[in-house]
Amino acid sequence: RVGILKTVAYVLVAVIGFVFIADALLVALQALVPGFDANQPQTNDFTGAVHTHQGLALLALVIVPPIFEETIFRGFVFPALAKRTGLVWGAIFSSALFGLAHGQANLFVYTMILGLVLCFIYVRTKSIVPGIILHMLNNFLAFIVLAGSGK
Repeated sequence: RVGILKTVAYVLVAVIGFVFIADALLVALQALVPGFDANQPQTNDFTGAVHTHQGLALLALVIVPPIFEETIFRGFVFPALAKRTGLVWGAIFSSALFGLAHGQANLFVYTMILGLVLCFIYVRTKSIVPGIILHMLNNFLAFIVLAGSGK
């Protein structure tokens, strides 16, 4: 068991590392790869509903995906791959699959790094719950941006 304060500390350190690493990697890719758009907006069937059906969009973008994705990727895929390939390669492979599942190049980079952070938190806390909460926070921040964008 990991205490709540230790879990919060892991999450804070992971978030700070995630922000710096993701930003640096996206800037580097934009400079090195012609046509790479680090700011390409994420689109799916629910992003358009943010303004017309906020409650449904909140559920579909912020609540359900983190529970489902963390259960699949950190609850099943990562432990299975880590058992076969070791923690580092298991984290890399499961995070790459997580990134690919999001279907856009800029989101692949962002979500792969997020996946690595979530694997770290899972290993340190031995629970997917902190990862679900962090994932919900990440999606909620994106939801706020979408809601404020007027698009």
